[in-house]
Amino acid sequence: MGRFLYQVVGRQQGWAYRLGDTYSRIFPTQFEATAAAKAAAIKMHEEGDETLVRVQDAALSWRTELTINGNPGPTLPNEDARTQSRQGQGHRP
Repeated sequence: MGRFLYQVVGRQQGWAYRLGDTYSRIFPTQFEATAAAKAAAIKMHEEGDETLVRVQDAALSWRTELTINGNPGPTLPNEDARTQSRQGQGHRP
């Protein structure tokens, strides 16, 4: 059980997300960095964890984009489709 904070910040003329002291690659827009941070948070979340994605709007201004508490967490819409097709549970006739 842990607490994980993904922070989306401006970095090297672009945007990145960080977890602790580790930064992602640089994204050209804040939107893309936020989407990548959310995807990483959802993918890595485990039951019992508290996972947050926060975005820096200004020097001292942050907004929360995603919070997952305790439960296994949401899945991305594309991930649901991939899982169903792999399990043979895709479209029903």
